[in-house]
This record gives sequence, C-alpha cells and structure tokens, in this order.
Amino acid sequence: MCPILHYFLRNYFHQDWMIDSSSSEMVVKKFVSSESAEMITGLRNDIEVVLALESVSDSLVYDWGGNYSPKVDGLSTRAWLESVRVWLERE
Repeated sequence: MCPILHYFLRNYFHQDWMIDSSSSEMVVKKFVSSESAEMITGLRNDIEVVLALESVSDSLVYDWGGNYSPKVDGLSTRAWLESVRVWLERE
C-alpha cells in the first residue's frame, strides 16, 4: 500500500534529514525538486489514500521507515499529511 509514500518517508526522512533540511516543509521542497512529475503525483495520490482512512496512526511515519515525528511540530500525523499535500500543491 502506498509505495511512493513509503519511498518518500524512508529516503527523505532518513536519520540525518535534519542535517540536509531545516524543516519538514524543506524536505518536501527537496523531494519536488529532485523527483519526476510522476513521483510527485504518486505521492499526492498515496497521501490521499491514507487521508481517506478512518484513522491514521500517529506512528505511521516511523512504521513506514521515516525518522520524523509530526508531534515535534505540534501536529498529528493526519494534520502533517494534510500539510504535505498543501506543500506539494504549492510547488
């Protein structure tokens, strides 16, 4: 389920992501500047699939290979994914 979201979390929120980026929004910008239009669309689609679920686990980012907690920024995982969707639309 949601292979591009898995890819995004594993590869862009790796253990040293904070060395490369100052915020999760900057990580999204890096993804957009580095990946193809198909990957960007795929990430949007995967996020839509997750947001359509009745419940989104607060541990989803870690469970899917990322080293980031939306709680650090005062967000639930659902709210953070909604923010990522907005950031993708802006780029």
